[in-house]
Amino acid sequence: MLASFLLSQGASKLGNMLMGAAKDKAVEAIADKLGLEPKEDAIEHHLTAHPEDMVKLEQLDVQKLELALENTKDAREMQRQAMQHHDPVISRFVYLFAWFWAVTSVIYFFTVTFLEVPKTGEAFANFILGFLTGTAVATIIGFFYGGAVKGDGK
Repeated sequence: MLASFLLSQGASKLGNMLMGAAKDKAVEAIADKLGLEPKEDAIEHHLTAHPEDMVKLEQLDVQKLELALENTKDAREMQRQAMQHHDPVISRFVYLFAWFWAVTSVIYFFTVTFLEVPKTGEAFANFILGFLTGTAVATIIGFFYGGAVKGDGK
């Protein structure tokens, strides 16, 4: 299996990508970078014969990190411009948006924790809870207090 091969070669990020939900996309990206057909065994055979090409794969992580940093830079510049706007809603939108999601999240956390959730809605309630804690709240905290930008999305 290509994932275990990459993990054994020290390419843990690429190996983890191949074990995740976007496995097909990861295989396509690796094959494209190496100029191969998008098949796991073709990639593994190529890397076994040409271990120096592992450096090309590391560039995938660098490119991903560069895109993430550029995106963050653009978002911060947009916020600087919004802060200078004369309309109070525009200049305070990020804070109002963060307050909305923070208050909504706390209400939801309280509701699913202390009130009875119908059996038919438990999976849905857990899905929303996971979104709020893993995405909404984490993003708000990361925006205001900073967060490490990692190429692997973790």
